[in-house]
Amino acid sequence: MEKENKWFPPVIIVLGGSALLNLLFLLLVFYCSRQKKQNIRLQDPCTLGVNLRSFTYKELEEVTNGYNEELGKGAFSTVYKGKLKSDSRNFVAVKRLEKVVERNDKEFKSEVSAIGKTNHKNLVQLLGFCDEEAHQILVYEFMKNGSLESFLFESSRLSWFQRTQIALGIARGLEYLHEACEDPSLRPSMKKVIRMLEGDVEVLIPPDPYSFVSSIG
Repeated sequence: MEKENKWFPPVIIVLGGSALLNLLFLLLVFYCSRQKKQNIRLQDPCTLGVNLRSFTYKELEEVTNGYNEELGKGAFSTVYKGKLKSDSRNFVAVKRLEKVVERNDKEFKSEVSAIGKTNHKNLVQLLGFCDEEAHQILVYEFMKNGSLESFLFESSRLSWFQRTQIALGIARGLEYLHEACEDPSLRPSMKKVIRMLEGDVEVLIPPDPYSFVSSIG
């Protein structure tokens, strides 16, 4: 009996120490998991109700070749040209938001969700996004003809037919945003982006509910 009593305290200490170590390990795993969720947000587009590709920051660095070719720069964003490895035919416009602060996170999520639900030939299509740590980036389809401003002032003089087509394209985009879209936040900025489709000029109006995410051009 005395021999058993001598073993009892060490056993209690060992078991207690083991339980404490297990508890500390579980707390560490929980902490790391929580930090990862905070640092990498919006990795599952399904939570937004949209069908968009979620990019990592490293992927977009490769897509843009280290953000090498700048297409345009605004007060709060810079747009770069990129190329997806999965589709060698298509280039993309990668809009990198500058001066990202915590208060913008909710607005960014709202924009991704809202723009991802739009589908119209006169709207620039959002293809994907990145919301990783301090990086908030939008990936749009690439407009090879640039902005309407550059087309008007850098190209040859437009015919009245082309001007009419541009006006009709703007009207169709506005009509879609004001009447077809259920989300009232999908109101276009007045920056317009155009593209050529089989020789016809089409105006594309990026739905841009937040001024800090200016449209391309």
